[in-house]
Amino acid sequence: LRARRQAGQAFTGGLGEGQSVKYATDWSPREEYGVWSCIKDWDRNAQLECEVGAGQLACFKYDEVGKRFRFWGSNDDVKVIVNTPPDMLADPAPLGTMPVVAVP
Repeated sequence: LRARRQAGQAFTGGLGEGQSVKYATDWSPREEYGVWSCIKDWDRNAQLECEVGAGQLACFKYDEVGKRFRFWGSNDDVKVIVNTPPDMLADPAPLGTMPVVAVP
């Protein structure tokens, strides 16, 4: 993930007030989310499973209890990264460009 961040292909942050806890039930374990990560063009098959196309950012929330990332949606849907210059999402992104992040 670090290499993709440096290349402008991945972004991470905290959920802030958007943190969520899903309490355990008889049929599902407890889940707790505090951070997110959005990444693009990481694995063609995984992107297809998430219904995210080439050049689109797929966003994930990290389940602190289950210790794994869970698909959240495309950035077009969850809008974690907003007001981003189009060339920032180009492949590769220009050096020194940074997205504007919105806390959900």
